[in-house]
Amino acid sequence: MSRFIFGVSCGQKDLKKEETLKLLRRLGAEWIRTQIAAYPFKNSEKRRITEGFYNFKNMIKKIRQKGFKIMLITFLPKDIPGSFDRPRSNEYFNNCENLCSFIAKQFSSDIQYWQIANEMNLKIFRSPLTIDEAIEFLKACGKGIKKGNSSAKIGVNMADLDKTALYMYKRLYKDGEGIFDYVGIDGYFGSWQPGGPSSWNPALENLYKLISKPIIIQEFGYPSKGSVMTDEERSTGIYPCKLKKWWFKWKEGHTEREQAEYLTAALKIFLSKPYVIGAFYFCWSDREKCWQCGSSDCPVETGWGLVDINGKPKESYYAYQKVISSFKHKDSSITPKKGA
Repeated sequence: MSRFIFGVSCGQKDLKKEETLKLLRRLGAEWIRTQIAAYPFKNSEKRRITEGFYNFKNMIKKIRQKGFKIMLITFLPKDIPGSFDRPRSNEYFNNCENLCSFIAKQFSSDIQYWQIANEMNLKIFRSPLTIDEAIEFLKACGKGIKKGNSSAKIGVNMADLDKTALYMYKRLYKDGEGIFDYVGIDGYFGSWQPGGPSSWNPALENLYKLISKPIIIQEFGYPSKGSVMTDEERSTGIYPCKLKKWWFKWKEGHTEREQAEYLTAALKIFLSKPYVIGAFYFCWSDREKCWQCGSSDCPVETGWGLVDINGKPKESYYAYQKVISSFKHKDSSITPKKGA
């Protein structure tokens, strides 16, 4: 296995397709990042397993049998049932810890790397919790995973390094009782944020200076379609879905060629930093509709893929394939042979 985690974020729908796994194998990526698909219990007594959880568990086992490794994302606060008590109660956090302990045990033979929830510095993902409640939620879930599988490697990811993200990172890693093993970060420089691949340099350096833990880029990417707002349009603060335009671009704009160039440049930066141990490209496939606004002509959530909506590889797929192949070749050339 490569000493660097080359991965791709994949949805459940794609992972159920045999062709997806074949293309991932040809890509050379050995890691898949995905979110747990179903709440495990049918009732509040937690005695009967849901069919959805059972099917998801079997899917993960089959993927593992094909040689892939999994980074599994735990539940978000919105996924937690009302029977867990009020979000601000000790009972709520105890139940979250016990839930994560259960799922860690269920996947102990197949999952060693876990991402606790997702981008909790963003209100859309931490709702209905406050920032401080979200911190306690992440701690409780992290403790639960460790309780269920003491050898598990866990971390949390934030979107960018905004004020909320920095506050949460400090609280979790400085005051987090040593729960977390690595630190995750997501960044979309050149679309959601200004800049481009080079913007990863200060982001990673600042994060490592703050936390001093191995870093995994849980999400990076560049969309292959969508025009860009004018300075006047962007100055209004209007959301990209409203105009069907991006806030920012990297160079010429959002095209398949530039997507491939972006991926190559970003990975070169990640591989140059010894404290960065892996990266997951977001995401595997383009989407027919934007999940945020529901429009098929909105670029916000439809053009990120390495493959198009028909499963045909784009230029970015081959760019990623080339980076992985080149790295593995160099990696093998410096690995001492047996008997050497």
